Parts: sequence; C-alpha cells; structure tokens
Amino acid sequence: ETRWLGAWLPTPSWNIAAQAQLGTKSGHEVQHKFYLGGLDTLRGFLDGQFRGDHYWLLNAELRPTLWHSPLAVLQGNVFADVAKTWDEQRFSLAGFERPTISTGAGVRVVLPRIYRAVIRLDVARTHTPVKQTGIAFGLQQFF
Repeated sequence: ETRWLGAWLPTPSWNIAAQAQLGTKSGHEVQHKFYLGGLDTLRGFLDGQFRGDHYWLLNAELRPTLWHSPLAVLQGNVFADVAKTWDEQRFSLAGFERPTISTGAGVRVVLPRIYRAVIRLDVARTHTPVKQTGIAFGLQQFF
C-alpha cells in the first residue's frame, strides 16, 4: 500500500490539497480486504461500503480561507473523491473501469491555538454507482 500527499498555496488564502492511494494484497481473507467509503475516503457513501483485494483512491480539495482571526479560521472546501476496489488474482486494468465518484462542499473551523483542532462538515453527492447525498461531520482534515 502506498500514499502520496500534496498541497499548494497559490495565495495565502487559497489552499489546494490532493492525495493518491494505491493498494494491493494477496490472499482472500475478508478481514484483510481494503474497505472504502465514508468520512475519510469516499464522502457521501457509507463507511466501508466498498471492499476489495485491490484499490486506488484520489481525493482533491480546494480550501479557501473565508474568515481569519487569531482564535479561529473558517475555511470553505470543495472536493472530489474518486476510487475503485475490486477482487482479482492480481492488480489489473479492470480496476480502472467504472470508478466510484463523489463531489461536494463543506466548511472547516480551524482552532489554531489547539494543536490539530479542526472541526469539519461536508455534504457530498455521489455519482456512481448510486446517486445519493450524504453528510459527514468529523474532526481533523483526513489529508
């Protein structure tokens, strides 16, 4: 399993962040599969809704600062999550057909005086394989 994280600040009030993950495993034990969906992978879907022996995942976010003070920062968030899980004997190009997609928007309240304190609320619209709307509330940026 491997993970890449990146961020770019084109201006002091605009933050662009992205991550890519890729994983593969041998064996077919259910407890060792990769589970995607939910607050920290594919927003708008249920936690662990998708599972497989192999996966890839891309998340991208545009995070503009909407308001800033020494005690708190209000940050907007527009995002896209794209991923795929599948079962096969080996990692193959079949894993790139019909990916799972969600997009959405949210807000973050960052408390700079408390180490790593971020409160987040996201509303996601799923596009494939089912269309639904989900709300995610959590702590911390997950990437």
